[in-house]
Amino acid sequence: MEIKKNVNQEEQVSEATMSGLRVLVIDLKAKGHDFNNPKTGNVDIAEGEEESTGAYIHFNQEDMNMGKLYILAFVLLFSGNLLAAEPSPIAQDFEAKYAAWKEYISQHRIIVQSTAKERIDNPFFRSIVEMGSEALPYIAVKMEQEKEADLLWQAMVKIAKVKINSAYDKTNNRMIFPDYPDLKPTENVYLCWWREGRFKTGDKFGDLYNNWKTLKSEKKDKEAKELYEQIVNLGIPALPYLVEKVESDPEFAMAISRLTGTELPANIRVEECKQWWEKNKQKFELPDVISSNNPLPRE
Repeated sequence: MEIKKNVNQEEQVSEATMSGLRVLVIDLKAKGHDFNNPKTGNVDIAEGEEESTGAYIHFNQEDMNMGKLYILAFVLLFSGNLLAAEPSPIAQDFEAKYAAWKEYISQHRIIVQSTAKERIDNPFFRSIVEMGSEALPYIAVKMEQEKEADLLWQAMVKIAKVKINSAYDKTNNRMIFPDYPDLKPTENVYLCWWREGRFKTGDKFGDLYNNWKTLKSEKKDKEAKELYEQIVNLGIPALPYLVEKVESDPEFAMAISRLTGTELPANIRVEECKQWWEKNKQKFELPDVISSNNPLPRE
């Protein structure tokens, strides 16, 4: 492992420093930096190139499990020194909790278990969930990078309160997801939701809401109830739309309560609801970034 301050000066980096740099990279990825893009905000990336100026870090495949990356640092407004860059407190907090969880589930007695129950029913997993929506970008990055992190989709579900519609395909003996028809068997549907599906929440809410209103007007209560649940299953990204509709449709006060864990009066006035939302929305708003190496454009 090495950090090059220029092409003529090299120095070995301690494991502690490398650990910090890994967290920094994860933090940058979680904030939307595209490591395949030669120009991503404050960080330039190139593969197999050396620059005559600037500093860069070389991570090999063992370090990052993601191939060779050369991070060319032209960041750091005043110092120009990569080592002056520090991961955000959120990134450091997440990395510490993730490491504790990973160490816990690496115990032999847990590895040999046939179910995942104890891997997700423990204080270390819950500590990740308790970070709330700010942990989601880091969860997505870990799921993209590490096989062991695939179980974190359950943390994503618990935090975002999203439930993706699924069905069992008897012919191929597997679960399918109608909203993600191109999903590959090896892909995690909740990671796909994070990358792209969540950005379509507004359109889905609009369609479900209009159909729900139609069914209510036709007195088709059972069908309307099913659509109501589908609206709730959109998760916390649907909260702004629910708050907007709560005056004309007070039934949504219960949906807001379910998604936020806050008991709102069923007859809450729209202004009261909006005031509550303005005070608390930061707890539930999802970061408007894509954590994938290849960000998808927003429609």
